[in-house]
Amino acid sequence: MKIRATCFGNESFWAGVVRAVFVCLAAFGNAGPGHAEPAAPRTLYIIPHTHADLSWVGTPRYCRKKNAQIIRQVLNIIRRDPDFRYTIETTAALEAFLEYYPHYKETIRDLLRRGIIDCGGLYAACAEALAGPEGLIRNVYFGKKWLADTFAYDTDFAWNIDIPGHTAQLPQILAKSGIYYVVTWRDYSGPWLSRWAAPDGSAVLRLELPGGYNNRQAYREPDVFFQRFERMRAHDQPLPLLAAAVGGDCRLPDPNIPARIRAYNRTKPASGISLRLVNSSEFFLQAEKQELPRCTGDIPSAWDAMDLYVPRYGWESRQVESLLLDGEKLAAITAALVAEYAYPANEIRDAWKGWLLNREHNWGGKGGRRSDAVKFRRARQLNQNLRQMIDTALQSLLRHIHKRHAGIPVAVFNPMNWERVDLATVSIPAAFPLREGQRWQIVDADGAILDSQQRRGSGGTVEVRFVARVPALGYATYYVRAVDAPNSTAVDATPCRRLENQFFQIEFQPERGAVSSIIDKQTGRQLLADYALDFSEVIAQAFRSKHILAPASMTGAWQRSSRYDTKTERVDCGPVSSTVRMTSAFVEGSALIREVTVYPQLKRIDVRIILSNWKKRAGAAKLRVGSVFALRTDSAAAVRYDIPYTVATYRGSAHTCAGQAVPRPAAHCRYGLFAKSWLDVASADSGCTVLSRWGYFDVNQAKEAMTVITAPLLITDQNFYGEPYFFDTAGTHVYEWSIRPYAGGFNRSAAVRAGWEQHSPLIAAAGTESARGFLLPETYSFCATQPESLIVTALKRAEDAQGIVLRCYEAAGRQTLGRIEFSPAHAGCFSADMLERPSRTALGFRTVTLPFAPGGIETLYLREKARD
Repeated sequence: MKIRATCFGNESFWAGVVRAVFVCLAAFGNAGPGHAEPAAPRTLYIIPHTHADLSWVGTPRYCRKKNAQIIRQVLNIIRRDPDFRYTIETTAALEAFLEYYPHYKETIRDLLRRGIIDCGGLYAACAEALAGPEGLIRNVYFGKKWLADTFAYDTDFAWNIDIPGHTAQLPQILAKSGIYYVVTWRDYSGPWLSRWAAPDGSAVLRLELPGGYNNRQAYREPDVFFQRFERMRAHDQPLPLLAAAVGGDCRLPDPNIPARIRAYNRTKPASGISLRLVNSSEFFLQAEKQELPRCTGDIPSAWDAMDLYVPRYGWESRQVESLLLDGEKLAAITAALVAEYAYPANEIRDAWKGWLLNREHNWGGKGGRRSDAVKFRRARQLNQNLRQMIDTALQSLLRHIHKRHAGIPVAVFNPMNWERVDLATVSIPAAFPLREGQRWQIVDADGAILDSQQRRGSGGTVEVRFVARVPALGYATYYVRAVDAPNSTAVDATPCRRLENQFFQIEFQPERGAVSSIIDKQTGRQLLADYALDFSEVIAQAFRSKHILAPASMTGAWQRSSRYDTKTERVDCGPVSSTVRMTSAFVEGSALIREVTVYPQLKRIDVRIILSNWKKRAGAAKLRVGSVFALRTDSAAAVRYDIPYTVATYRGSAHTCAGQAVPRPAAHCRYGLFAKSWLDVASADSGCTVLSRWGYFDVNQAKEAMTVITAPLLITDQNFYGEPYFFDTAGTHVYEWSIRPYAGGFNRSAAVRAGWEQHSPLIAAAGTESARGFLLPETYSFCATQPESLIVTALKRAEDAQGIVLRCYEAAGRQTLGRIEFSPAHAGCFSADMLERPSRTALGFRTVTLPFAPGGIETLYLREKARD
């Protein structure tokens, strides 16, 4: 609990002392249930707050101005009535207030210091599944750091209410950022006041708001409200404290709250109830004294379906996340190697904040068409900026790499912390034309000629594809040469019935555009189940209900892509890849393309779906569109999927995370599962991982030895304010999956690695022939890690000091001794919290050995040596 001392000049010190006293009282004074300190059981705590939606009651600009007006109203109330208390949920609202009213900065600082108002430590109320693992950390970082920099205010609580799901790792992220209390609300059936623990053991005190966040009845009709919730027994938990949050969506606070509370308390009602007006800090001061149950696990997402309603915006936003993580790593490594390269700190910081604002939990609100257009433009601009940043960093490396061979140099960057043998695609600029009868040839750093394929790109460019070997968190250099040779990708125009390589044998029914069989040659196993719908078939299904049920049961009438005339042809055939394309018409006058691609050197099947010319008109039937993957399994098959920084298991209606059962009410099945990047179906001796950058799945485990996976693509619906079909689904939408079957049991670390590879493909760029370079080696790795369960999620320049921050987590869910070996010399490696504050003791220099708790997230600070 953050106690704001007003004397002795050391607020943080005395806050820690008081907090320690309360922890000791809780530990020794509450030895058992019978010894718990009385907590005024007839006291109802009223917490006024702002729920600062950023695009629900209006456009982002309207909401930003409205939230500033709310805080201005709070100051007016406090001026008239010093008993008023208030909580500002996120710093985005306070940041907006200072933009409109900068002359009130010192007033806010004084009120924060005196504890009249307080502010949570999150930058924005992001949907946690959509923000992604590193996005969750940056949301705390930018929120808490801004408060410290602007007001010298160190908050220790967070609000993230009206959010459709919470990851099991949130307690660890908060605790390692100096936040020990959190307020949540939505679709939760467990104890409403508890100690919520992450897989590594980190815990925060959690308040799940009883009855939601706009309980005006609590101070207007306290007896009615108290009777309503006094009987509540979640998991047989007594009510040690009762709190009510009072604040609506961008709603101005009621200036009469203090007067109403004083008037009610003076009546001394027979019920013995008393009201107390507090902010979050004051409430948690009381809650800290209680003996509370301990909970673990996540709350599955109920309606993280924004990308299904606005797929173009969703796809742009997903790319921003990948480009941010990969570009940040590349920029940090380039800055460490090339002295004249300027690390783009401001650009990266602005991109992260823009990304978080785009993943704020509101969509479908008033004026939604305009709000989503703002987010779409922001995401597209971020994409362009980040791609330019990545190209600039790669070109800087290419200028300094010592090149031993002739030709156009190509740098291939691997953003992950393990060696990759994977597909790379480089675009050769139109400035390097080919003569008739020539093609591009790829040569590695040892001069060996590699298999490659090429195709025409945009703007006169040529895209060359090859399989590259790139070290961990580093780059490899290749060379492109023009040679006299025919194109090796000529294909047969006749309908394709079979696609085969050393890994798979795939059978097609060309007339129906159906994939009828996939044999895994390694195991001899048929991957496809005998199901009514074909593999990767696209369906469109009408619905009428307000809340869409997941199409697991496939009930009701649907339209199938196989009912349209389909052209099935092989469009690509070469030493790197072979592709079969199925083209047909589809509903609403749209066109549908499905592509199945295999690779002679990689054991995976890629599926690509392009839904073009989609023109959903107002007044037409509501539709949900999805693709189906029916896999052959057995009755004991388990379904697992990834959520930020951990793995969840799904078996029918039962859901577990970190080994603990978590209820899944019907509300959690509106759209199916939200997986960050993969879903795995495993039996005892074999399994299959389905990877997607889209992230949505629905699972139906049938008794007939099959698991049906439906991947929702888009949903056409009207918004909650009754505006007709504002969701912008018109246009062309592209979806991509990879299917990776394997022999043996489920390997959690391998699945997690495959998911990160799906989001972070190899990045390649071509330089110029004239730039010879002399400084850098042709192949370089920034660091290597052991064992395989360690995943480096972030590598960046430190914000406030001369150093590099590296963050990694343990993905296997077990106690692990990690080892990290760095290539560049540093002045020392230190452990740090998630706010990038390093410890005083060095862990090592070139090599660091560090224990990881199950699912542990660790942050390291590499202090740089002074440059010569």
